[in-house]
Amino acid sequence: MVNQNTSINPSEVGLIDVAIMNGTTQVEEIQDVMLHVDGTTGLIPYANTTPTGLYRIRVRHRNAIETWSSETNLVQIGGSASYDFSNAANKAYGSNQVQVDSSPVRFAFYSGDLNQDENIENTDFTIQEVDITNSEFGDRPADLNGDGVVDNSDADFLINNANNFIYSQHP
Repeated sequence: MVNQNTSINPSEVGLIDVAIMNGTTQVEEIQDVMLHVDGTTGLIPYANTTPTGLYRIRVRHRNAIETWSSETNLVQIGGSASYDFSNAANKAYGSNQVQVDSSPVRFAFYSGDLNQDENIENTDFTIQEVDITNSEFGDRPADLNGDGVVDNSDADFLINNANNFIYSQHP
């Protein structure tokens, strides 16, 4: 975000939407939190209105596949939630992550769902092609590598994930 002039903190990547889910569709609470380069956000505080219980965590980002935790997590009234998606593919529901580093082992969400329809496919290419043609820059969904410029280097991520038929998996 620093190279896009939207933050002065070099560890900040962008905002993500984190929700605790009661079942498959009921959103109990949503928080917008800052994602950092190392994949952390810190603890996510929840209001006193969320009842104590077991919940799945759902994460959305402007260009990533919606990703859910594979396990339920205990959230207490007025407490916080913590969950590490990065240390194993199976931490995401359906093991729907990609390994991005081997030392230390790290996994990440798939990027390229530019229209947020839970699939990375042809309709996402149209959005990216327009931004490439217009030489867009800044904090744009089509900037998949996060360098602040939408160009052909971003297209590689989209092509690979579309060819692998990546889609959101959740209960």
